[in-house]
Amino acid sequence: MFRFAGFGGWPFWVWEDGSEGRAPKGGSFSQPPILITQIAPIYPLSAKASGLEGVVIIHVLLDKEGRVMSADILNGDPLLAQAALDAVRQWRYKPSTLGGAPAEAETTARVVFALH
Repeated sequence: MFRFAGFGGWPFWVWEDGSEGRAPKGGSFSQPPILITQIAPIYPLSAKASGLEGVVIIHVLLDKEGRVMSADILNGDPLLAQAALDAVRQWRYKPSTLGGAPAEAETTARVVFALH
């Protein structure tokens, strides 16, 4: 006889020893990083003078404490890219968690440059 115990639980036949109270290997029970401190970029004078606006998209690698370890441009105008990188490198995140423990994480940052 088989008894259905509901969704969301781990069936006894796939249970790993030592995984009680934690996420199984592979990453269940994870929380993404949350941006808590965002530094505004300094608008480049050459871009401002020419009326250039746009969005720079940056790939960000975070450490276990939510600090930016590395940042790389994915897309955006080259005149705005360096200012965006300089700003994002100062951002701070609430760390990502994996099974309740802080973990390194990757995220994407969008930096918007708009003239008012």
